[in-house]
Amino acid sequence: DLLFGDVVAGIEAQGLQYRNNGTFVGSLSAPAFTTQWTGMDLDASSRLLVTMFNEGAVVAFAPDGTPLPGVFGGPYGESPESIVVDSLGNYYVGHADGDQDVRKYSSTGVLLAQYDVPVENRGSDHLALGPDDCTLYYTSEGFRVLRYDVCLDIPLPDFAAGLPGTVAYALALRPDGSLLVADNEAVHLLDTSGGILQTYDVAGNDLWFNVALDVDGTSMWAGNSGEGAASRFYKFDIASGNVLLGPIDAQPGTLFGLAVLDSPDLAADLEVTKAAGSSEVPVGDEVTYTITVINHGRRAGSRPTGRGWGCASTTRRRCLAISATRPGARSPTLSAWDRSCCRWAVSWRISASA
Repeated sequence: DLLFGDVVAGIEAQGLQYRNNGTFVGSLSAPAFTTQWTGMDLDASSRLLVTMFNEGAVVAFAPDGTPLPGVFGGPYGESPESIVVDSLGNYYVGHADGDQDVRKYSSTGVLLAQYDVPVENRGSDHLALGPDDCTLYYTSEGFRVLRYDVCLDIPLPDFAAGLPGTVAYALALRPDGSLLVADNEAVHLLDTSGGILQTYDVAGNDLWFNVALDVDGTSMWAGNSGEGAASRFYKFDIASGNVLLGPIDAQPGTLFGLAVLDSPDLAADLEVTKAAGSSEVPVGDEVTYTITVINHGRRAGSRPTGRGWGCASTTRRRCLAISATRPGARSPTLSAWDRSCCRWAVSWRISASA
């Protein structure tokens, strides 16, 4: 299954799937396609859409990881490199070669529009879409981050120019308007004026091609495309630039795609209620709590934990039962009783099913 927070690395004709802690899960592949898995994004139905660069196609995977038959939508141009889905479920595909245009498709894959965007060295290579669903950010294997208004069908001023690397590749737009760009020799965080705020690099990696925001909002993943043992990726803290995880080897082959699955539909959605059997409990007596957990999501929960506190009055010699709503509990018991302050804590753990 595709789960919330999973990381997928595109290596040749397959996607290597990892949990967010870096644990390898398995491989995704579409048997009819044999070369160059590149751009990825989730659509409104939590299907994973993937561009197949050499075969000029987009393929789709169901939320359980099963490939859908054939090519999804189209027609596509030459060398579709990247894909991004808007808030309505429409998706845009950037093309490195051929006419180098950006194409827009409906959620069912019907071609809606084609944009003859200005390019630099190699087409509409990598895309990112602003929250207004109009401002398209893209690179063209050069030194700039370009922009285009897909609502008005007009070019916009560059977001950034004169980037220090030799080739600018993948982009990731943050909610505050800052932008991450894989710039070959390093990854850079750009402010809203295009200036460099932070740089991310690891010695021995000089082919930074991929970048993707993590679901926690404070970290990101970046990949060194490389060949063989040089194909690896890392998780960085955005603020400090520190490496949080990695290197994670992605072999054999070249790492040309990297995505973090961020659809809430791929996560458990727990509703937890806690009710006490009595509102007042004399000291020494027991109280029964009923914990109800309902999972409204489409995936099983992974052992969420919770913790609650209760206090009692020493002068009135009774404990006041409390109620709390926190992730996950079942039949908690009082523990760590402290008569001096009449304070106790309860801890619990539960596995929730979808």
